[in-house]
Amino acid sequence: LIVNAIKYTDEGNIWVRAFKSNATHWSVEVRDTGIGIAQEHLEYVFEPFRQTDESSGRQYGGVGLGLAIVQQLVKAMDGAVEVKSKLGQGSTFIVHLPLELTA
Repeated sequence: LIVNAIKYTDEGNIWVRAFKSNATHWSVEVRDTGIGIAQEHLEYVFEPFRQTDESSGRQYGGVGLGLAIVQQLVKAMDGAVEVKSKLGQGSTFIVHLPLELTA
């Protein structure tokens, strides 16, 4: 998530924070002021090999696996990934994980 924030933020800011979100979970938030994601693309942003459009793959590189891998790893730890984004304004990804991870 941090690599994506760096990749898609030519100018602006990137924030990373970890916090205890409630009694049973902790969260890691990665927020940027990069290019953002259009609302209509948010529904498939975690699908393997999907990119928001063909030009972003050519311009920024990658094959569309990064977010899919993040989601699978987080699910394997009984967590969830949340995304909020506005095109041209940036994105916020929040990973929620249980405080006690099971083996």
